[in-house]
Amino acid sequence: IVILGGYAYLKTRDPEQVRQVLEAGLGGALGREVRMSGPIEVTLAPLPAVTVRDVTLANAAWGTRPQMLSVELLEVQPALFSLLTGHLVLNQVNIRGARVILENGPDGVGNWQFDSGPETDGDDLALKVNTLTGLDLEVSYYNNRHGVTRDMVLDFIRMGAASPQDSLSVSARGTLLDVDLELDGKLGSPLAITEGEPVPVDLDIRLGDTRLQATGRLTDADFRDFDGVDLLVSASGRHPRLLKELIETPIPLVNRFEIEGRLIGRPARMTMQDFDGTFSTDSYDISMTGRVDDLATLGGIDLAVKASGQSMTELLPAMDASWRETDSFEGTAQLLGDFPELRLKDADVFVRLAGSGIRMSGTFGDLLHEGDLELGVEIAGSDTERLARVTGLPIPDIDSVNIKGQVSGAWMDTRASNLEVQLADQSLRANMRGSIGDLGELEGIDLTYEI
Repeated sequence: IVILGGYAYLKTRDPEQVRQVLEAGLGGALGREVRMSGPIEVTLAPLPAVTVRDVTLANAAWGTRPQMLSVELLEVQPALFSLLTGHLVLNQVNIRGARVILENGPDGVGNWQFDSGPETDGDDLALKVNTLTGLDLEVSYYNNRHGVTRDMVLDFIRMGAASPQDSLSVSARGTLLDVDLELDGKLGSPLAITEGEPVPVDLDIRLGDTRLQATGRLTDADFRDFDGVDLLVSASGRHPRLLKELIETPIPLVNRFEIEGRLIGRPARMTMQDFDGTFSTDSYDISMTGRVDDLATLGGIDLAVKASGQSMTELLPAMDASWRETDSFEGTAQLLGDFPELRLKDADVFVRLAGSGIRMSGTFGDLLHEGDLELGVEIAGSDTERLARVTGLPIPDIDSVNIKGQVSGAWMDTRASNLEVQLADQSLRANMRGSIGDLGELEGIDLTYEI
């Protein structure tokens, strides 16, 4: 009888009456003005539906633009019994050609949080939407605190929940950061989202060749800052596009990366805890574990680093280009500091050349500028010509060399102390001890020797 009554209601109403009912019902439920300016069509088969063009939803009173939502084509499939009860239930909502503006107000409230009157437990809501499907959407978030707008184009989106208190399933396809986006997963209940309550998150995102998984919760609906973010994340791919978007400081591109950790949001920064990441390029591989206190500025870095590859110059660009001639290197260290003031503490690096090797242990300070070195160095091997070319030291072309000592100073202004040098060429042996005040210019030499 209720179903027949619903059919009779739609059949006996002209389109203008249906328009008024929908505008009043949606507007009253959302606490905002809803306008349906275009033609309206009511169909009864195969399922009762109302289709209308040119629909707008007013923005919050504090919003920067008059409309929060504009839709070229809206189709709703109402539950027939709801037409008779006054509580509007829409089994299916289809939208096409929508423009959505999201923003937070001065007090942090989102414009997606609607003032629908007295609080309810979700069962007595004046409006319920079971499933929403959208085609050709443009979604923008405007951060009025920083004057920045983030845009996302969605070719398709589908959202649905069994009830206002149940998790919201989401599936979307589109474009973000100028690359293809695929998003699937679950968010908190529609009731929690619209009332600004903590929202559980369980999402699987593909952005170009990057895959990101995020689980946790968002406890603050004010997205102008990072406060309230608590997510376990893992990501892998070729280029860390999302990571580069979060980080204000330029970072180099890599061929392959895998990272995981816990994102904790604070009002002024995003912290990455329990970080575990690997990055690979054509010339080196590097793994890091630890924490970064400010992900955007790369501040408060405390990471255990392990690296290997062909040349250290890709990692330490301030090193002389002659170090590109090495065959391989491997090393460990603790990376500390605030970008760009970084240092490697407790470093242990071994560089290989054919028949020779160089070991450096200690501290590489001021990595990205002039350098501040405090290193114990060992150089040994038979390829003395190549050792001389790489290190810049005046090593003669002899059978073998063994050098131990302490190196300190800047990249281009180093000094050596506590030197112990052993040279061998056929039957000749030479031992030297002492110091060199300027390795680059070979000045301040103070050596004793035995031949």
